[in-house]
Formats: sequence, structure tokens, C-alpha cells
Amino acid sequence: MHLLQSLIHWINSVLWGERLGIPLLIPLLAFVGIYLTLGLRAMPWRYLPRAFGLLWRGRKTTTYEGDNAAYQPLMTALSPTIGTGNLAGGATA
Repeated sequence: MHLLQSLIHWINSVLWGERLGIPLLIPLLAFVGIYLTLGLRAMPWRYLPRAFGLLWRGRKTTTYEGDNAAYQPLMTALSPTIGTGNLAGGATA
């Protein structure tokens, strides 16, 4: 157990810059964000105008039981894509 705690503390100190003098966490997060954006061919940014256009245009006046407003599914879809990108972001929406 002590070995695991020591390993976690070492990783934490490297990421926050206590060992190397410079924090690696921010550049690492930026690199991962750029990598995923390029890997997805900028999908979150390409479809953002279309998503807001659908949101503002609205729907037909007929509603069905259990039907969602346009805002709810849009925010549910955008939260993991543009937001925090984890389960907490999806659950918050």
C-alpha cells in the first residue's frame, strides 16, 4: 500500500511541477485536446453552428408525450464534447 501511495505522490508531483520545476499538467491537457480535435477532424467545432441553428429554429408545434425540448438533447450532446469531457459533464447536463 505504501508503494502505491508513493507512486501516486510521485506522479502528482511530476504533473504539478514539484519535481521538475515546471507543471506538466497544463501542456499535457492542451496536447490531448489538440490531438483529439485533430483526430475527430474538428467535429465539435464544425457542428456547433448547426446545433445552435437547430436549437433556435425550434420544432413543429405538435408535441408527443415524453418529447424533449430541443435544448435538453443539445446540452446533453455538447457537455461531453465541448464541456468537461467526462461523466460529470454528461451527468450535469
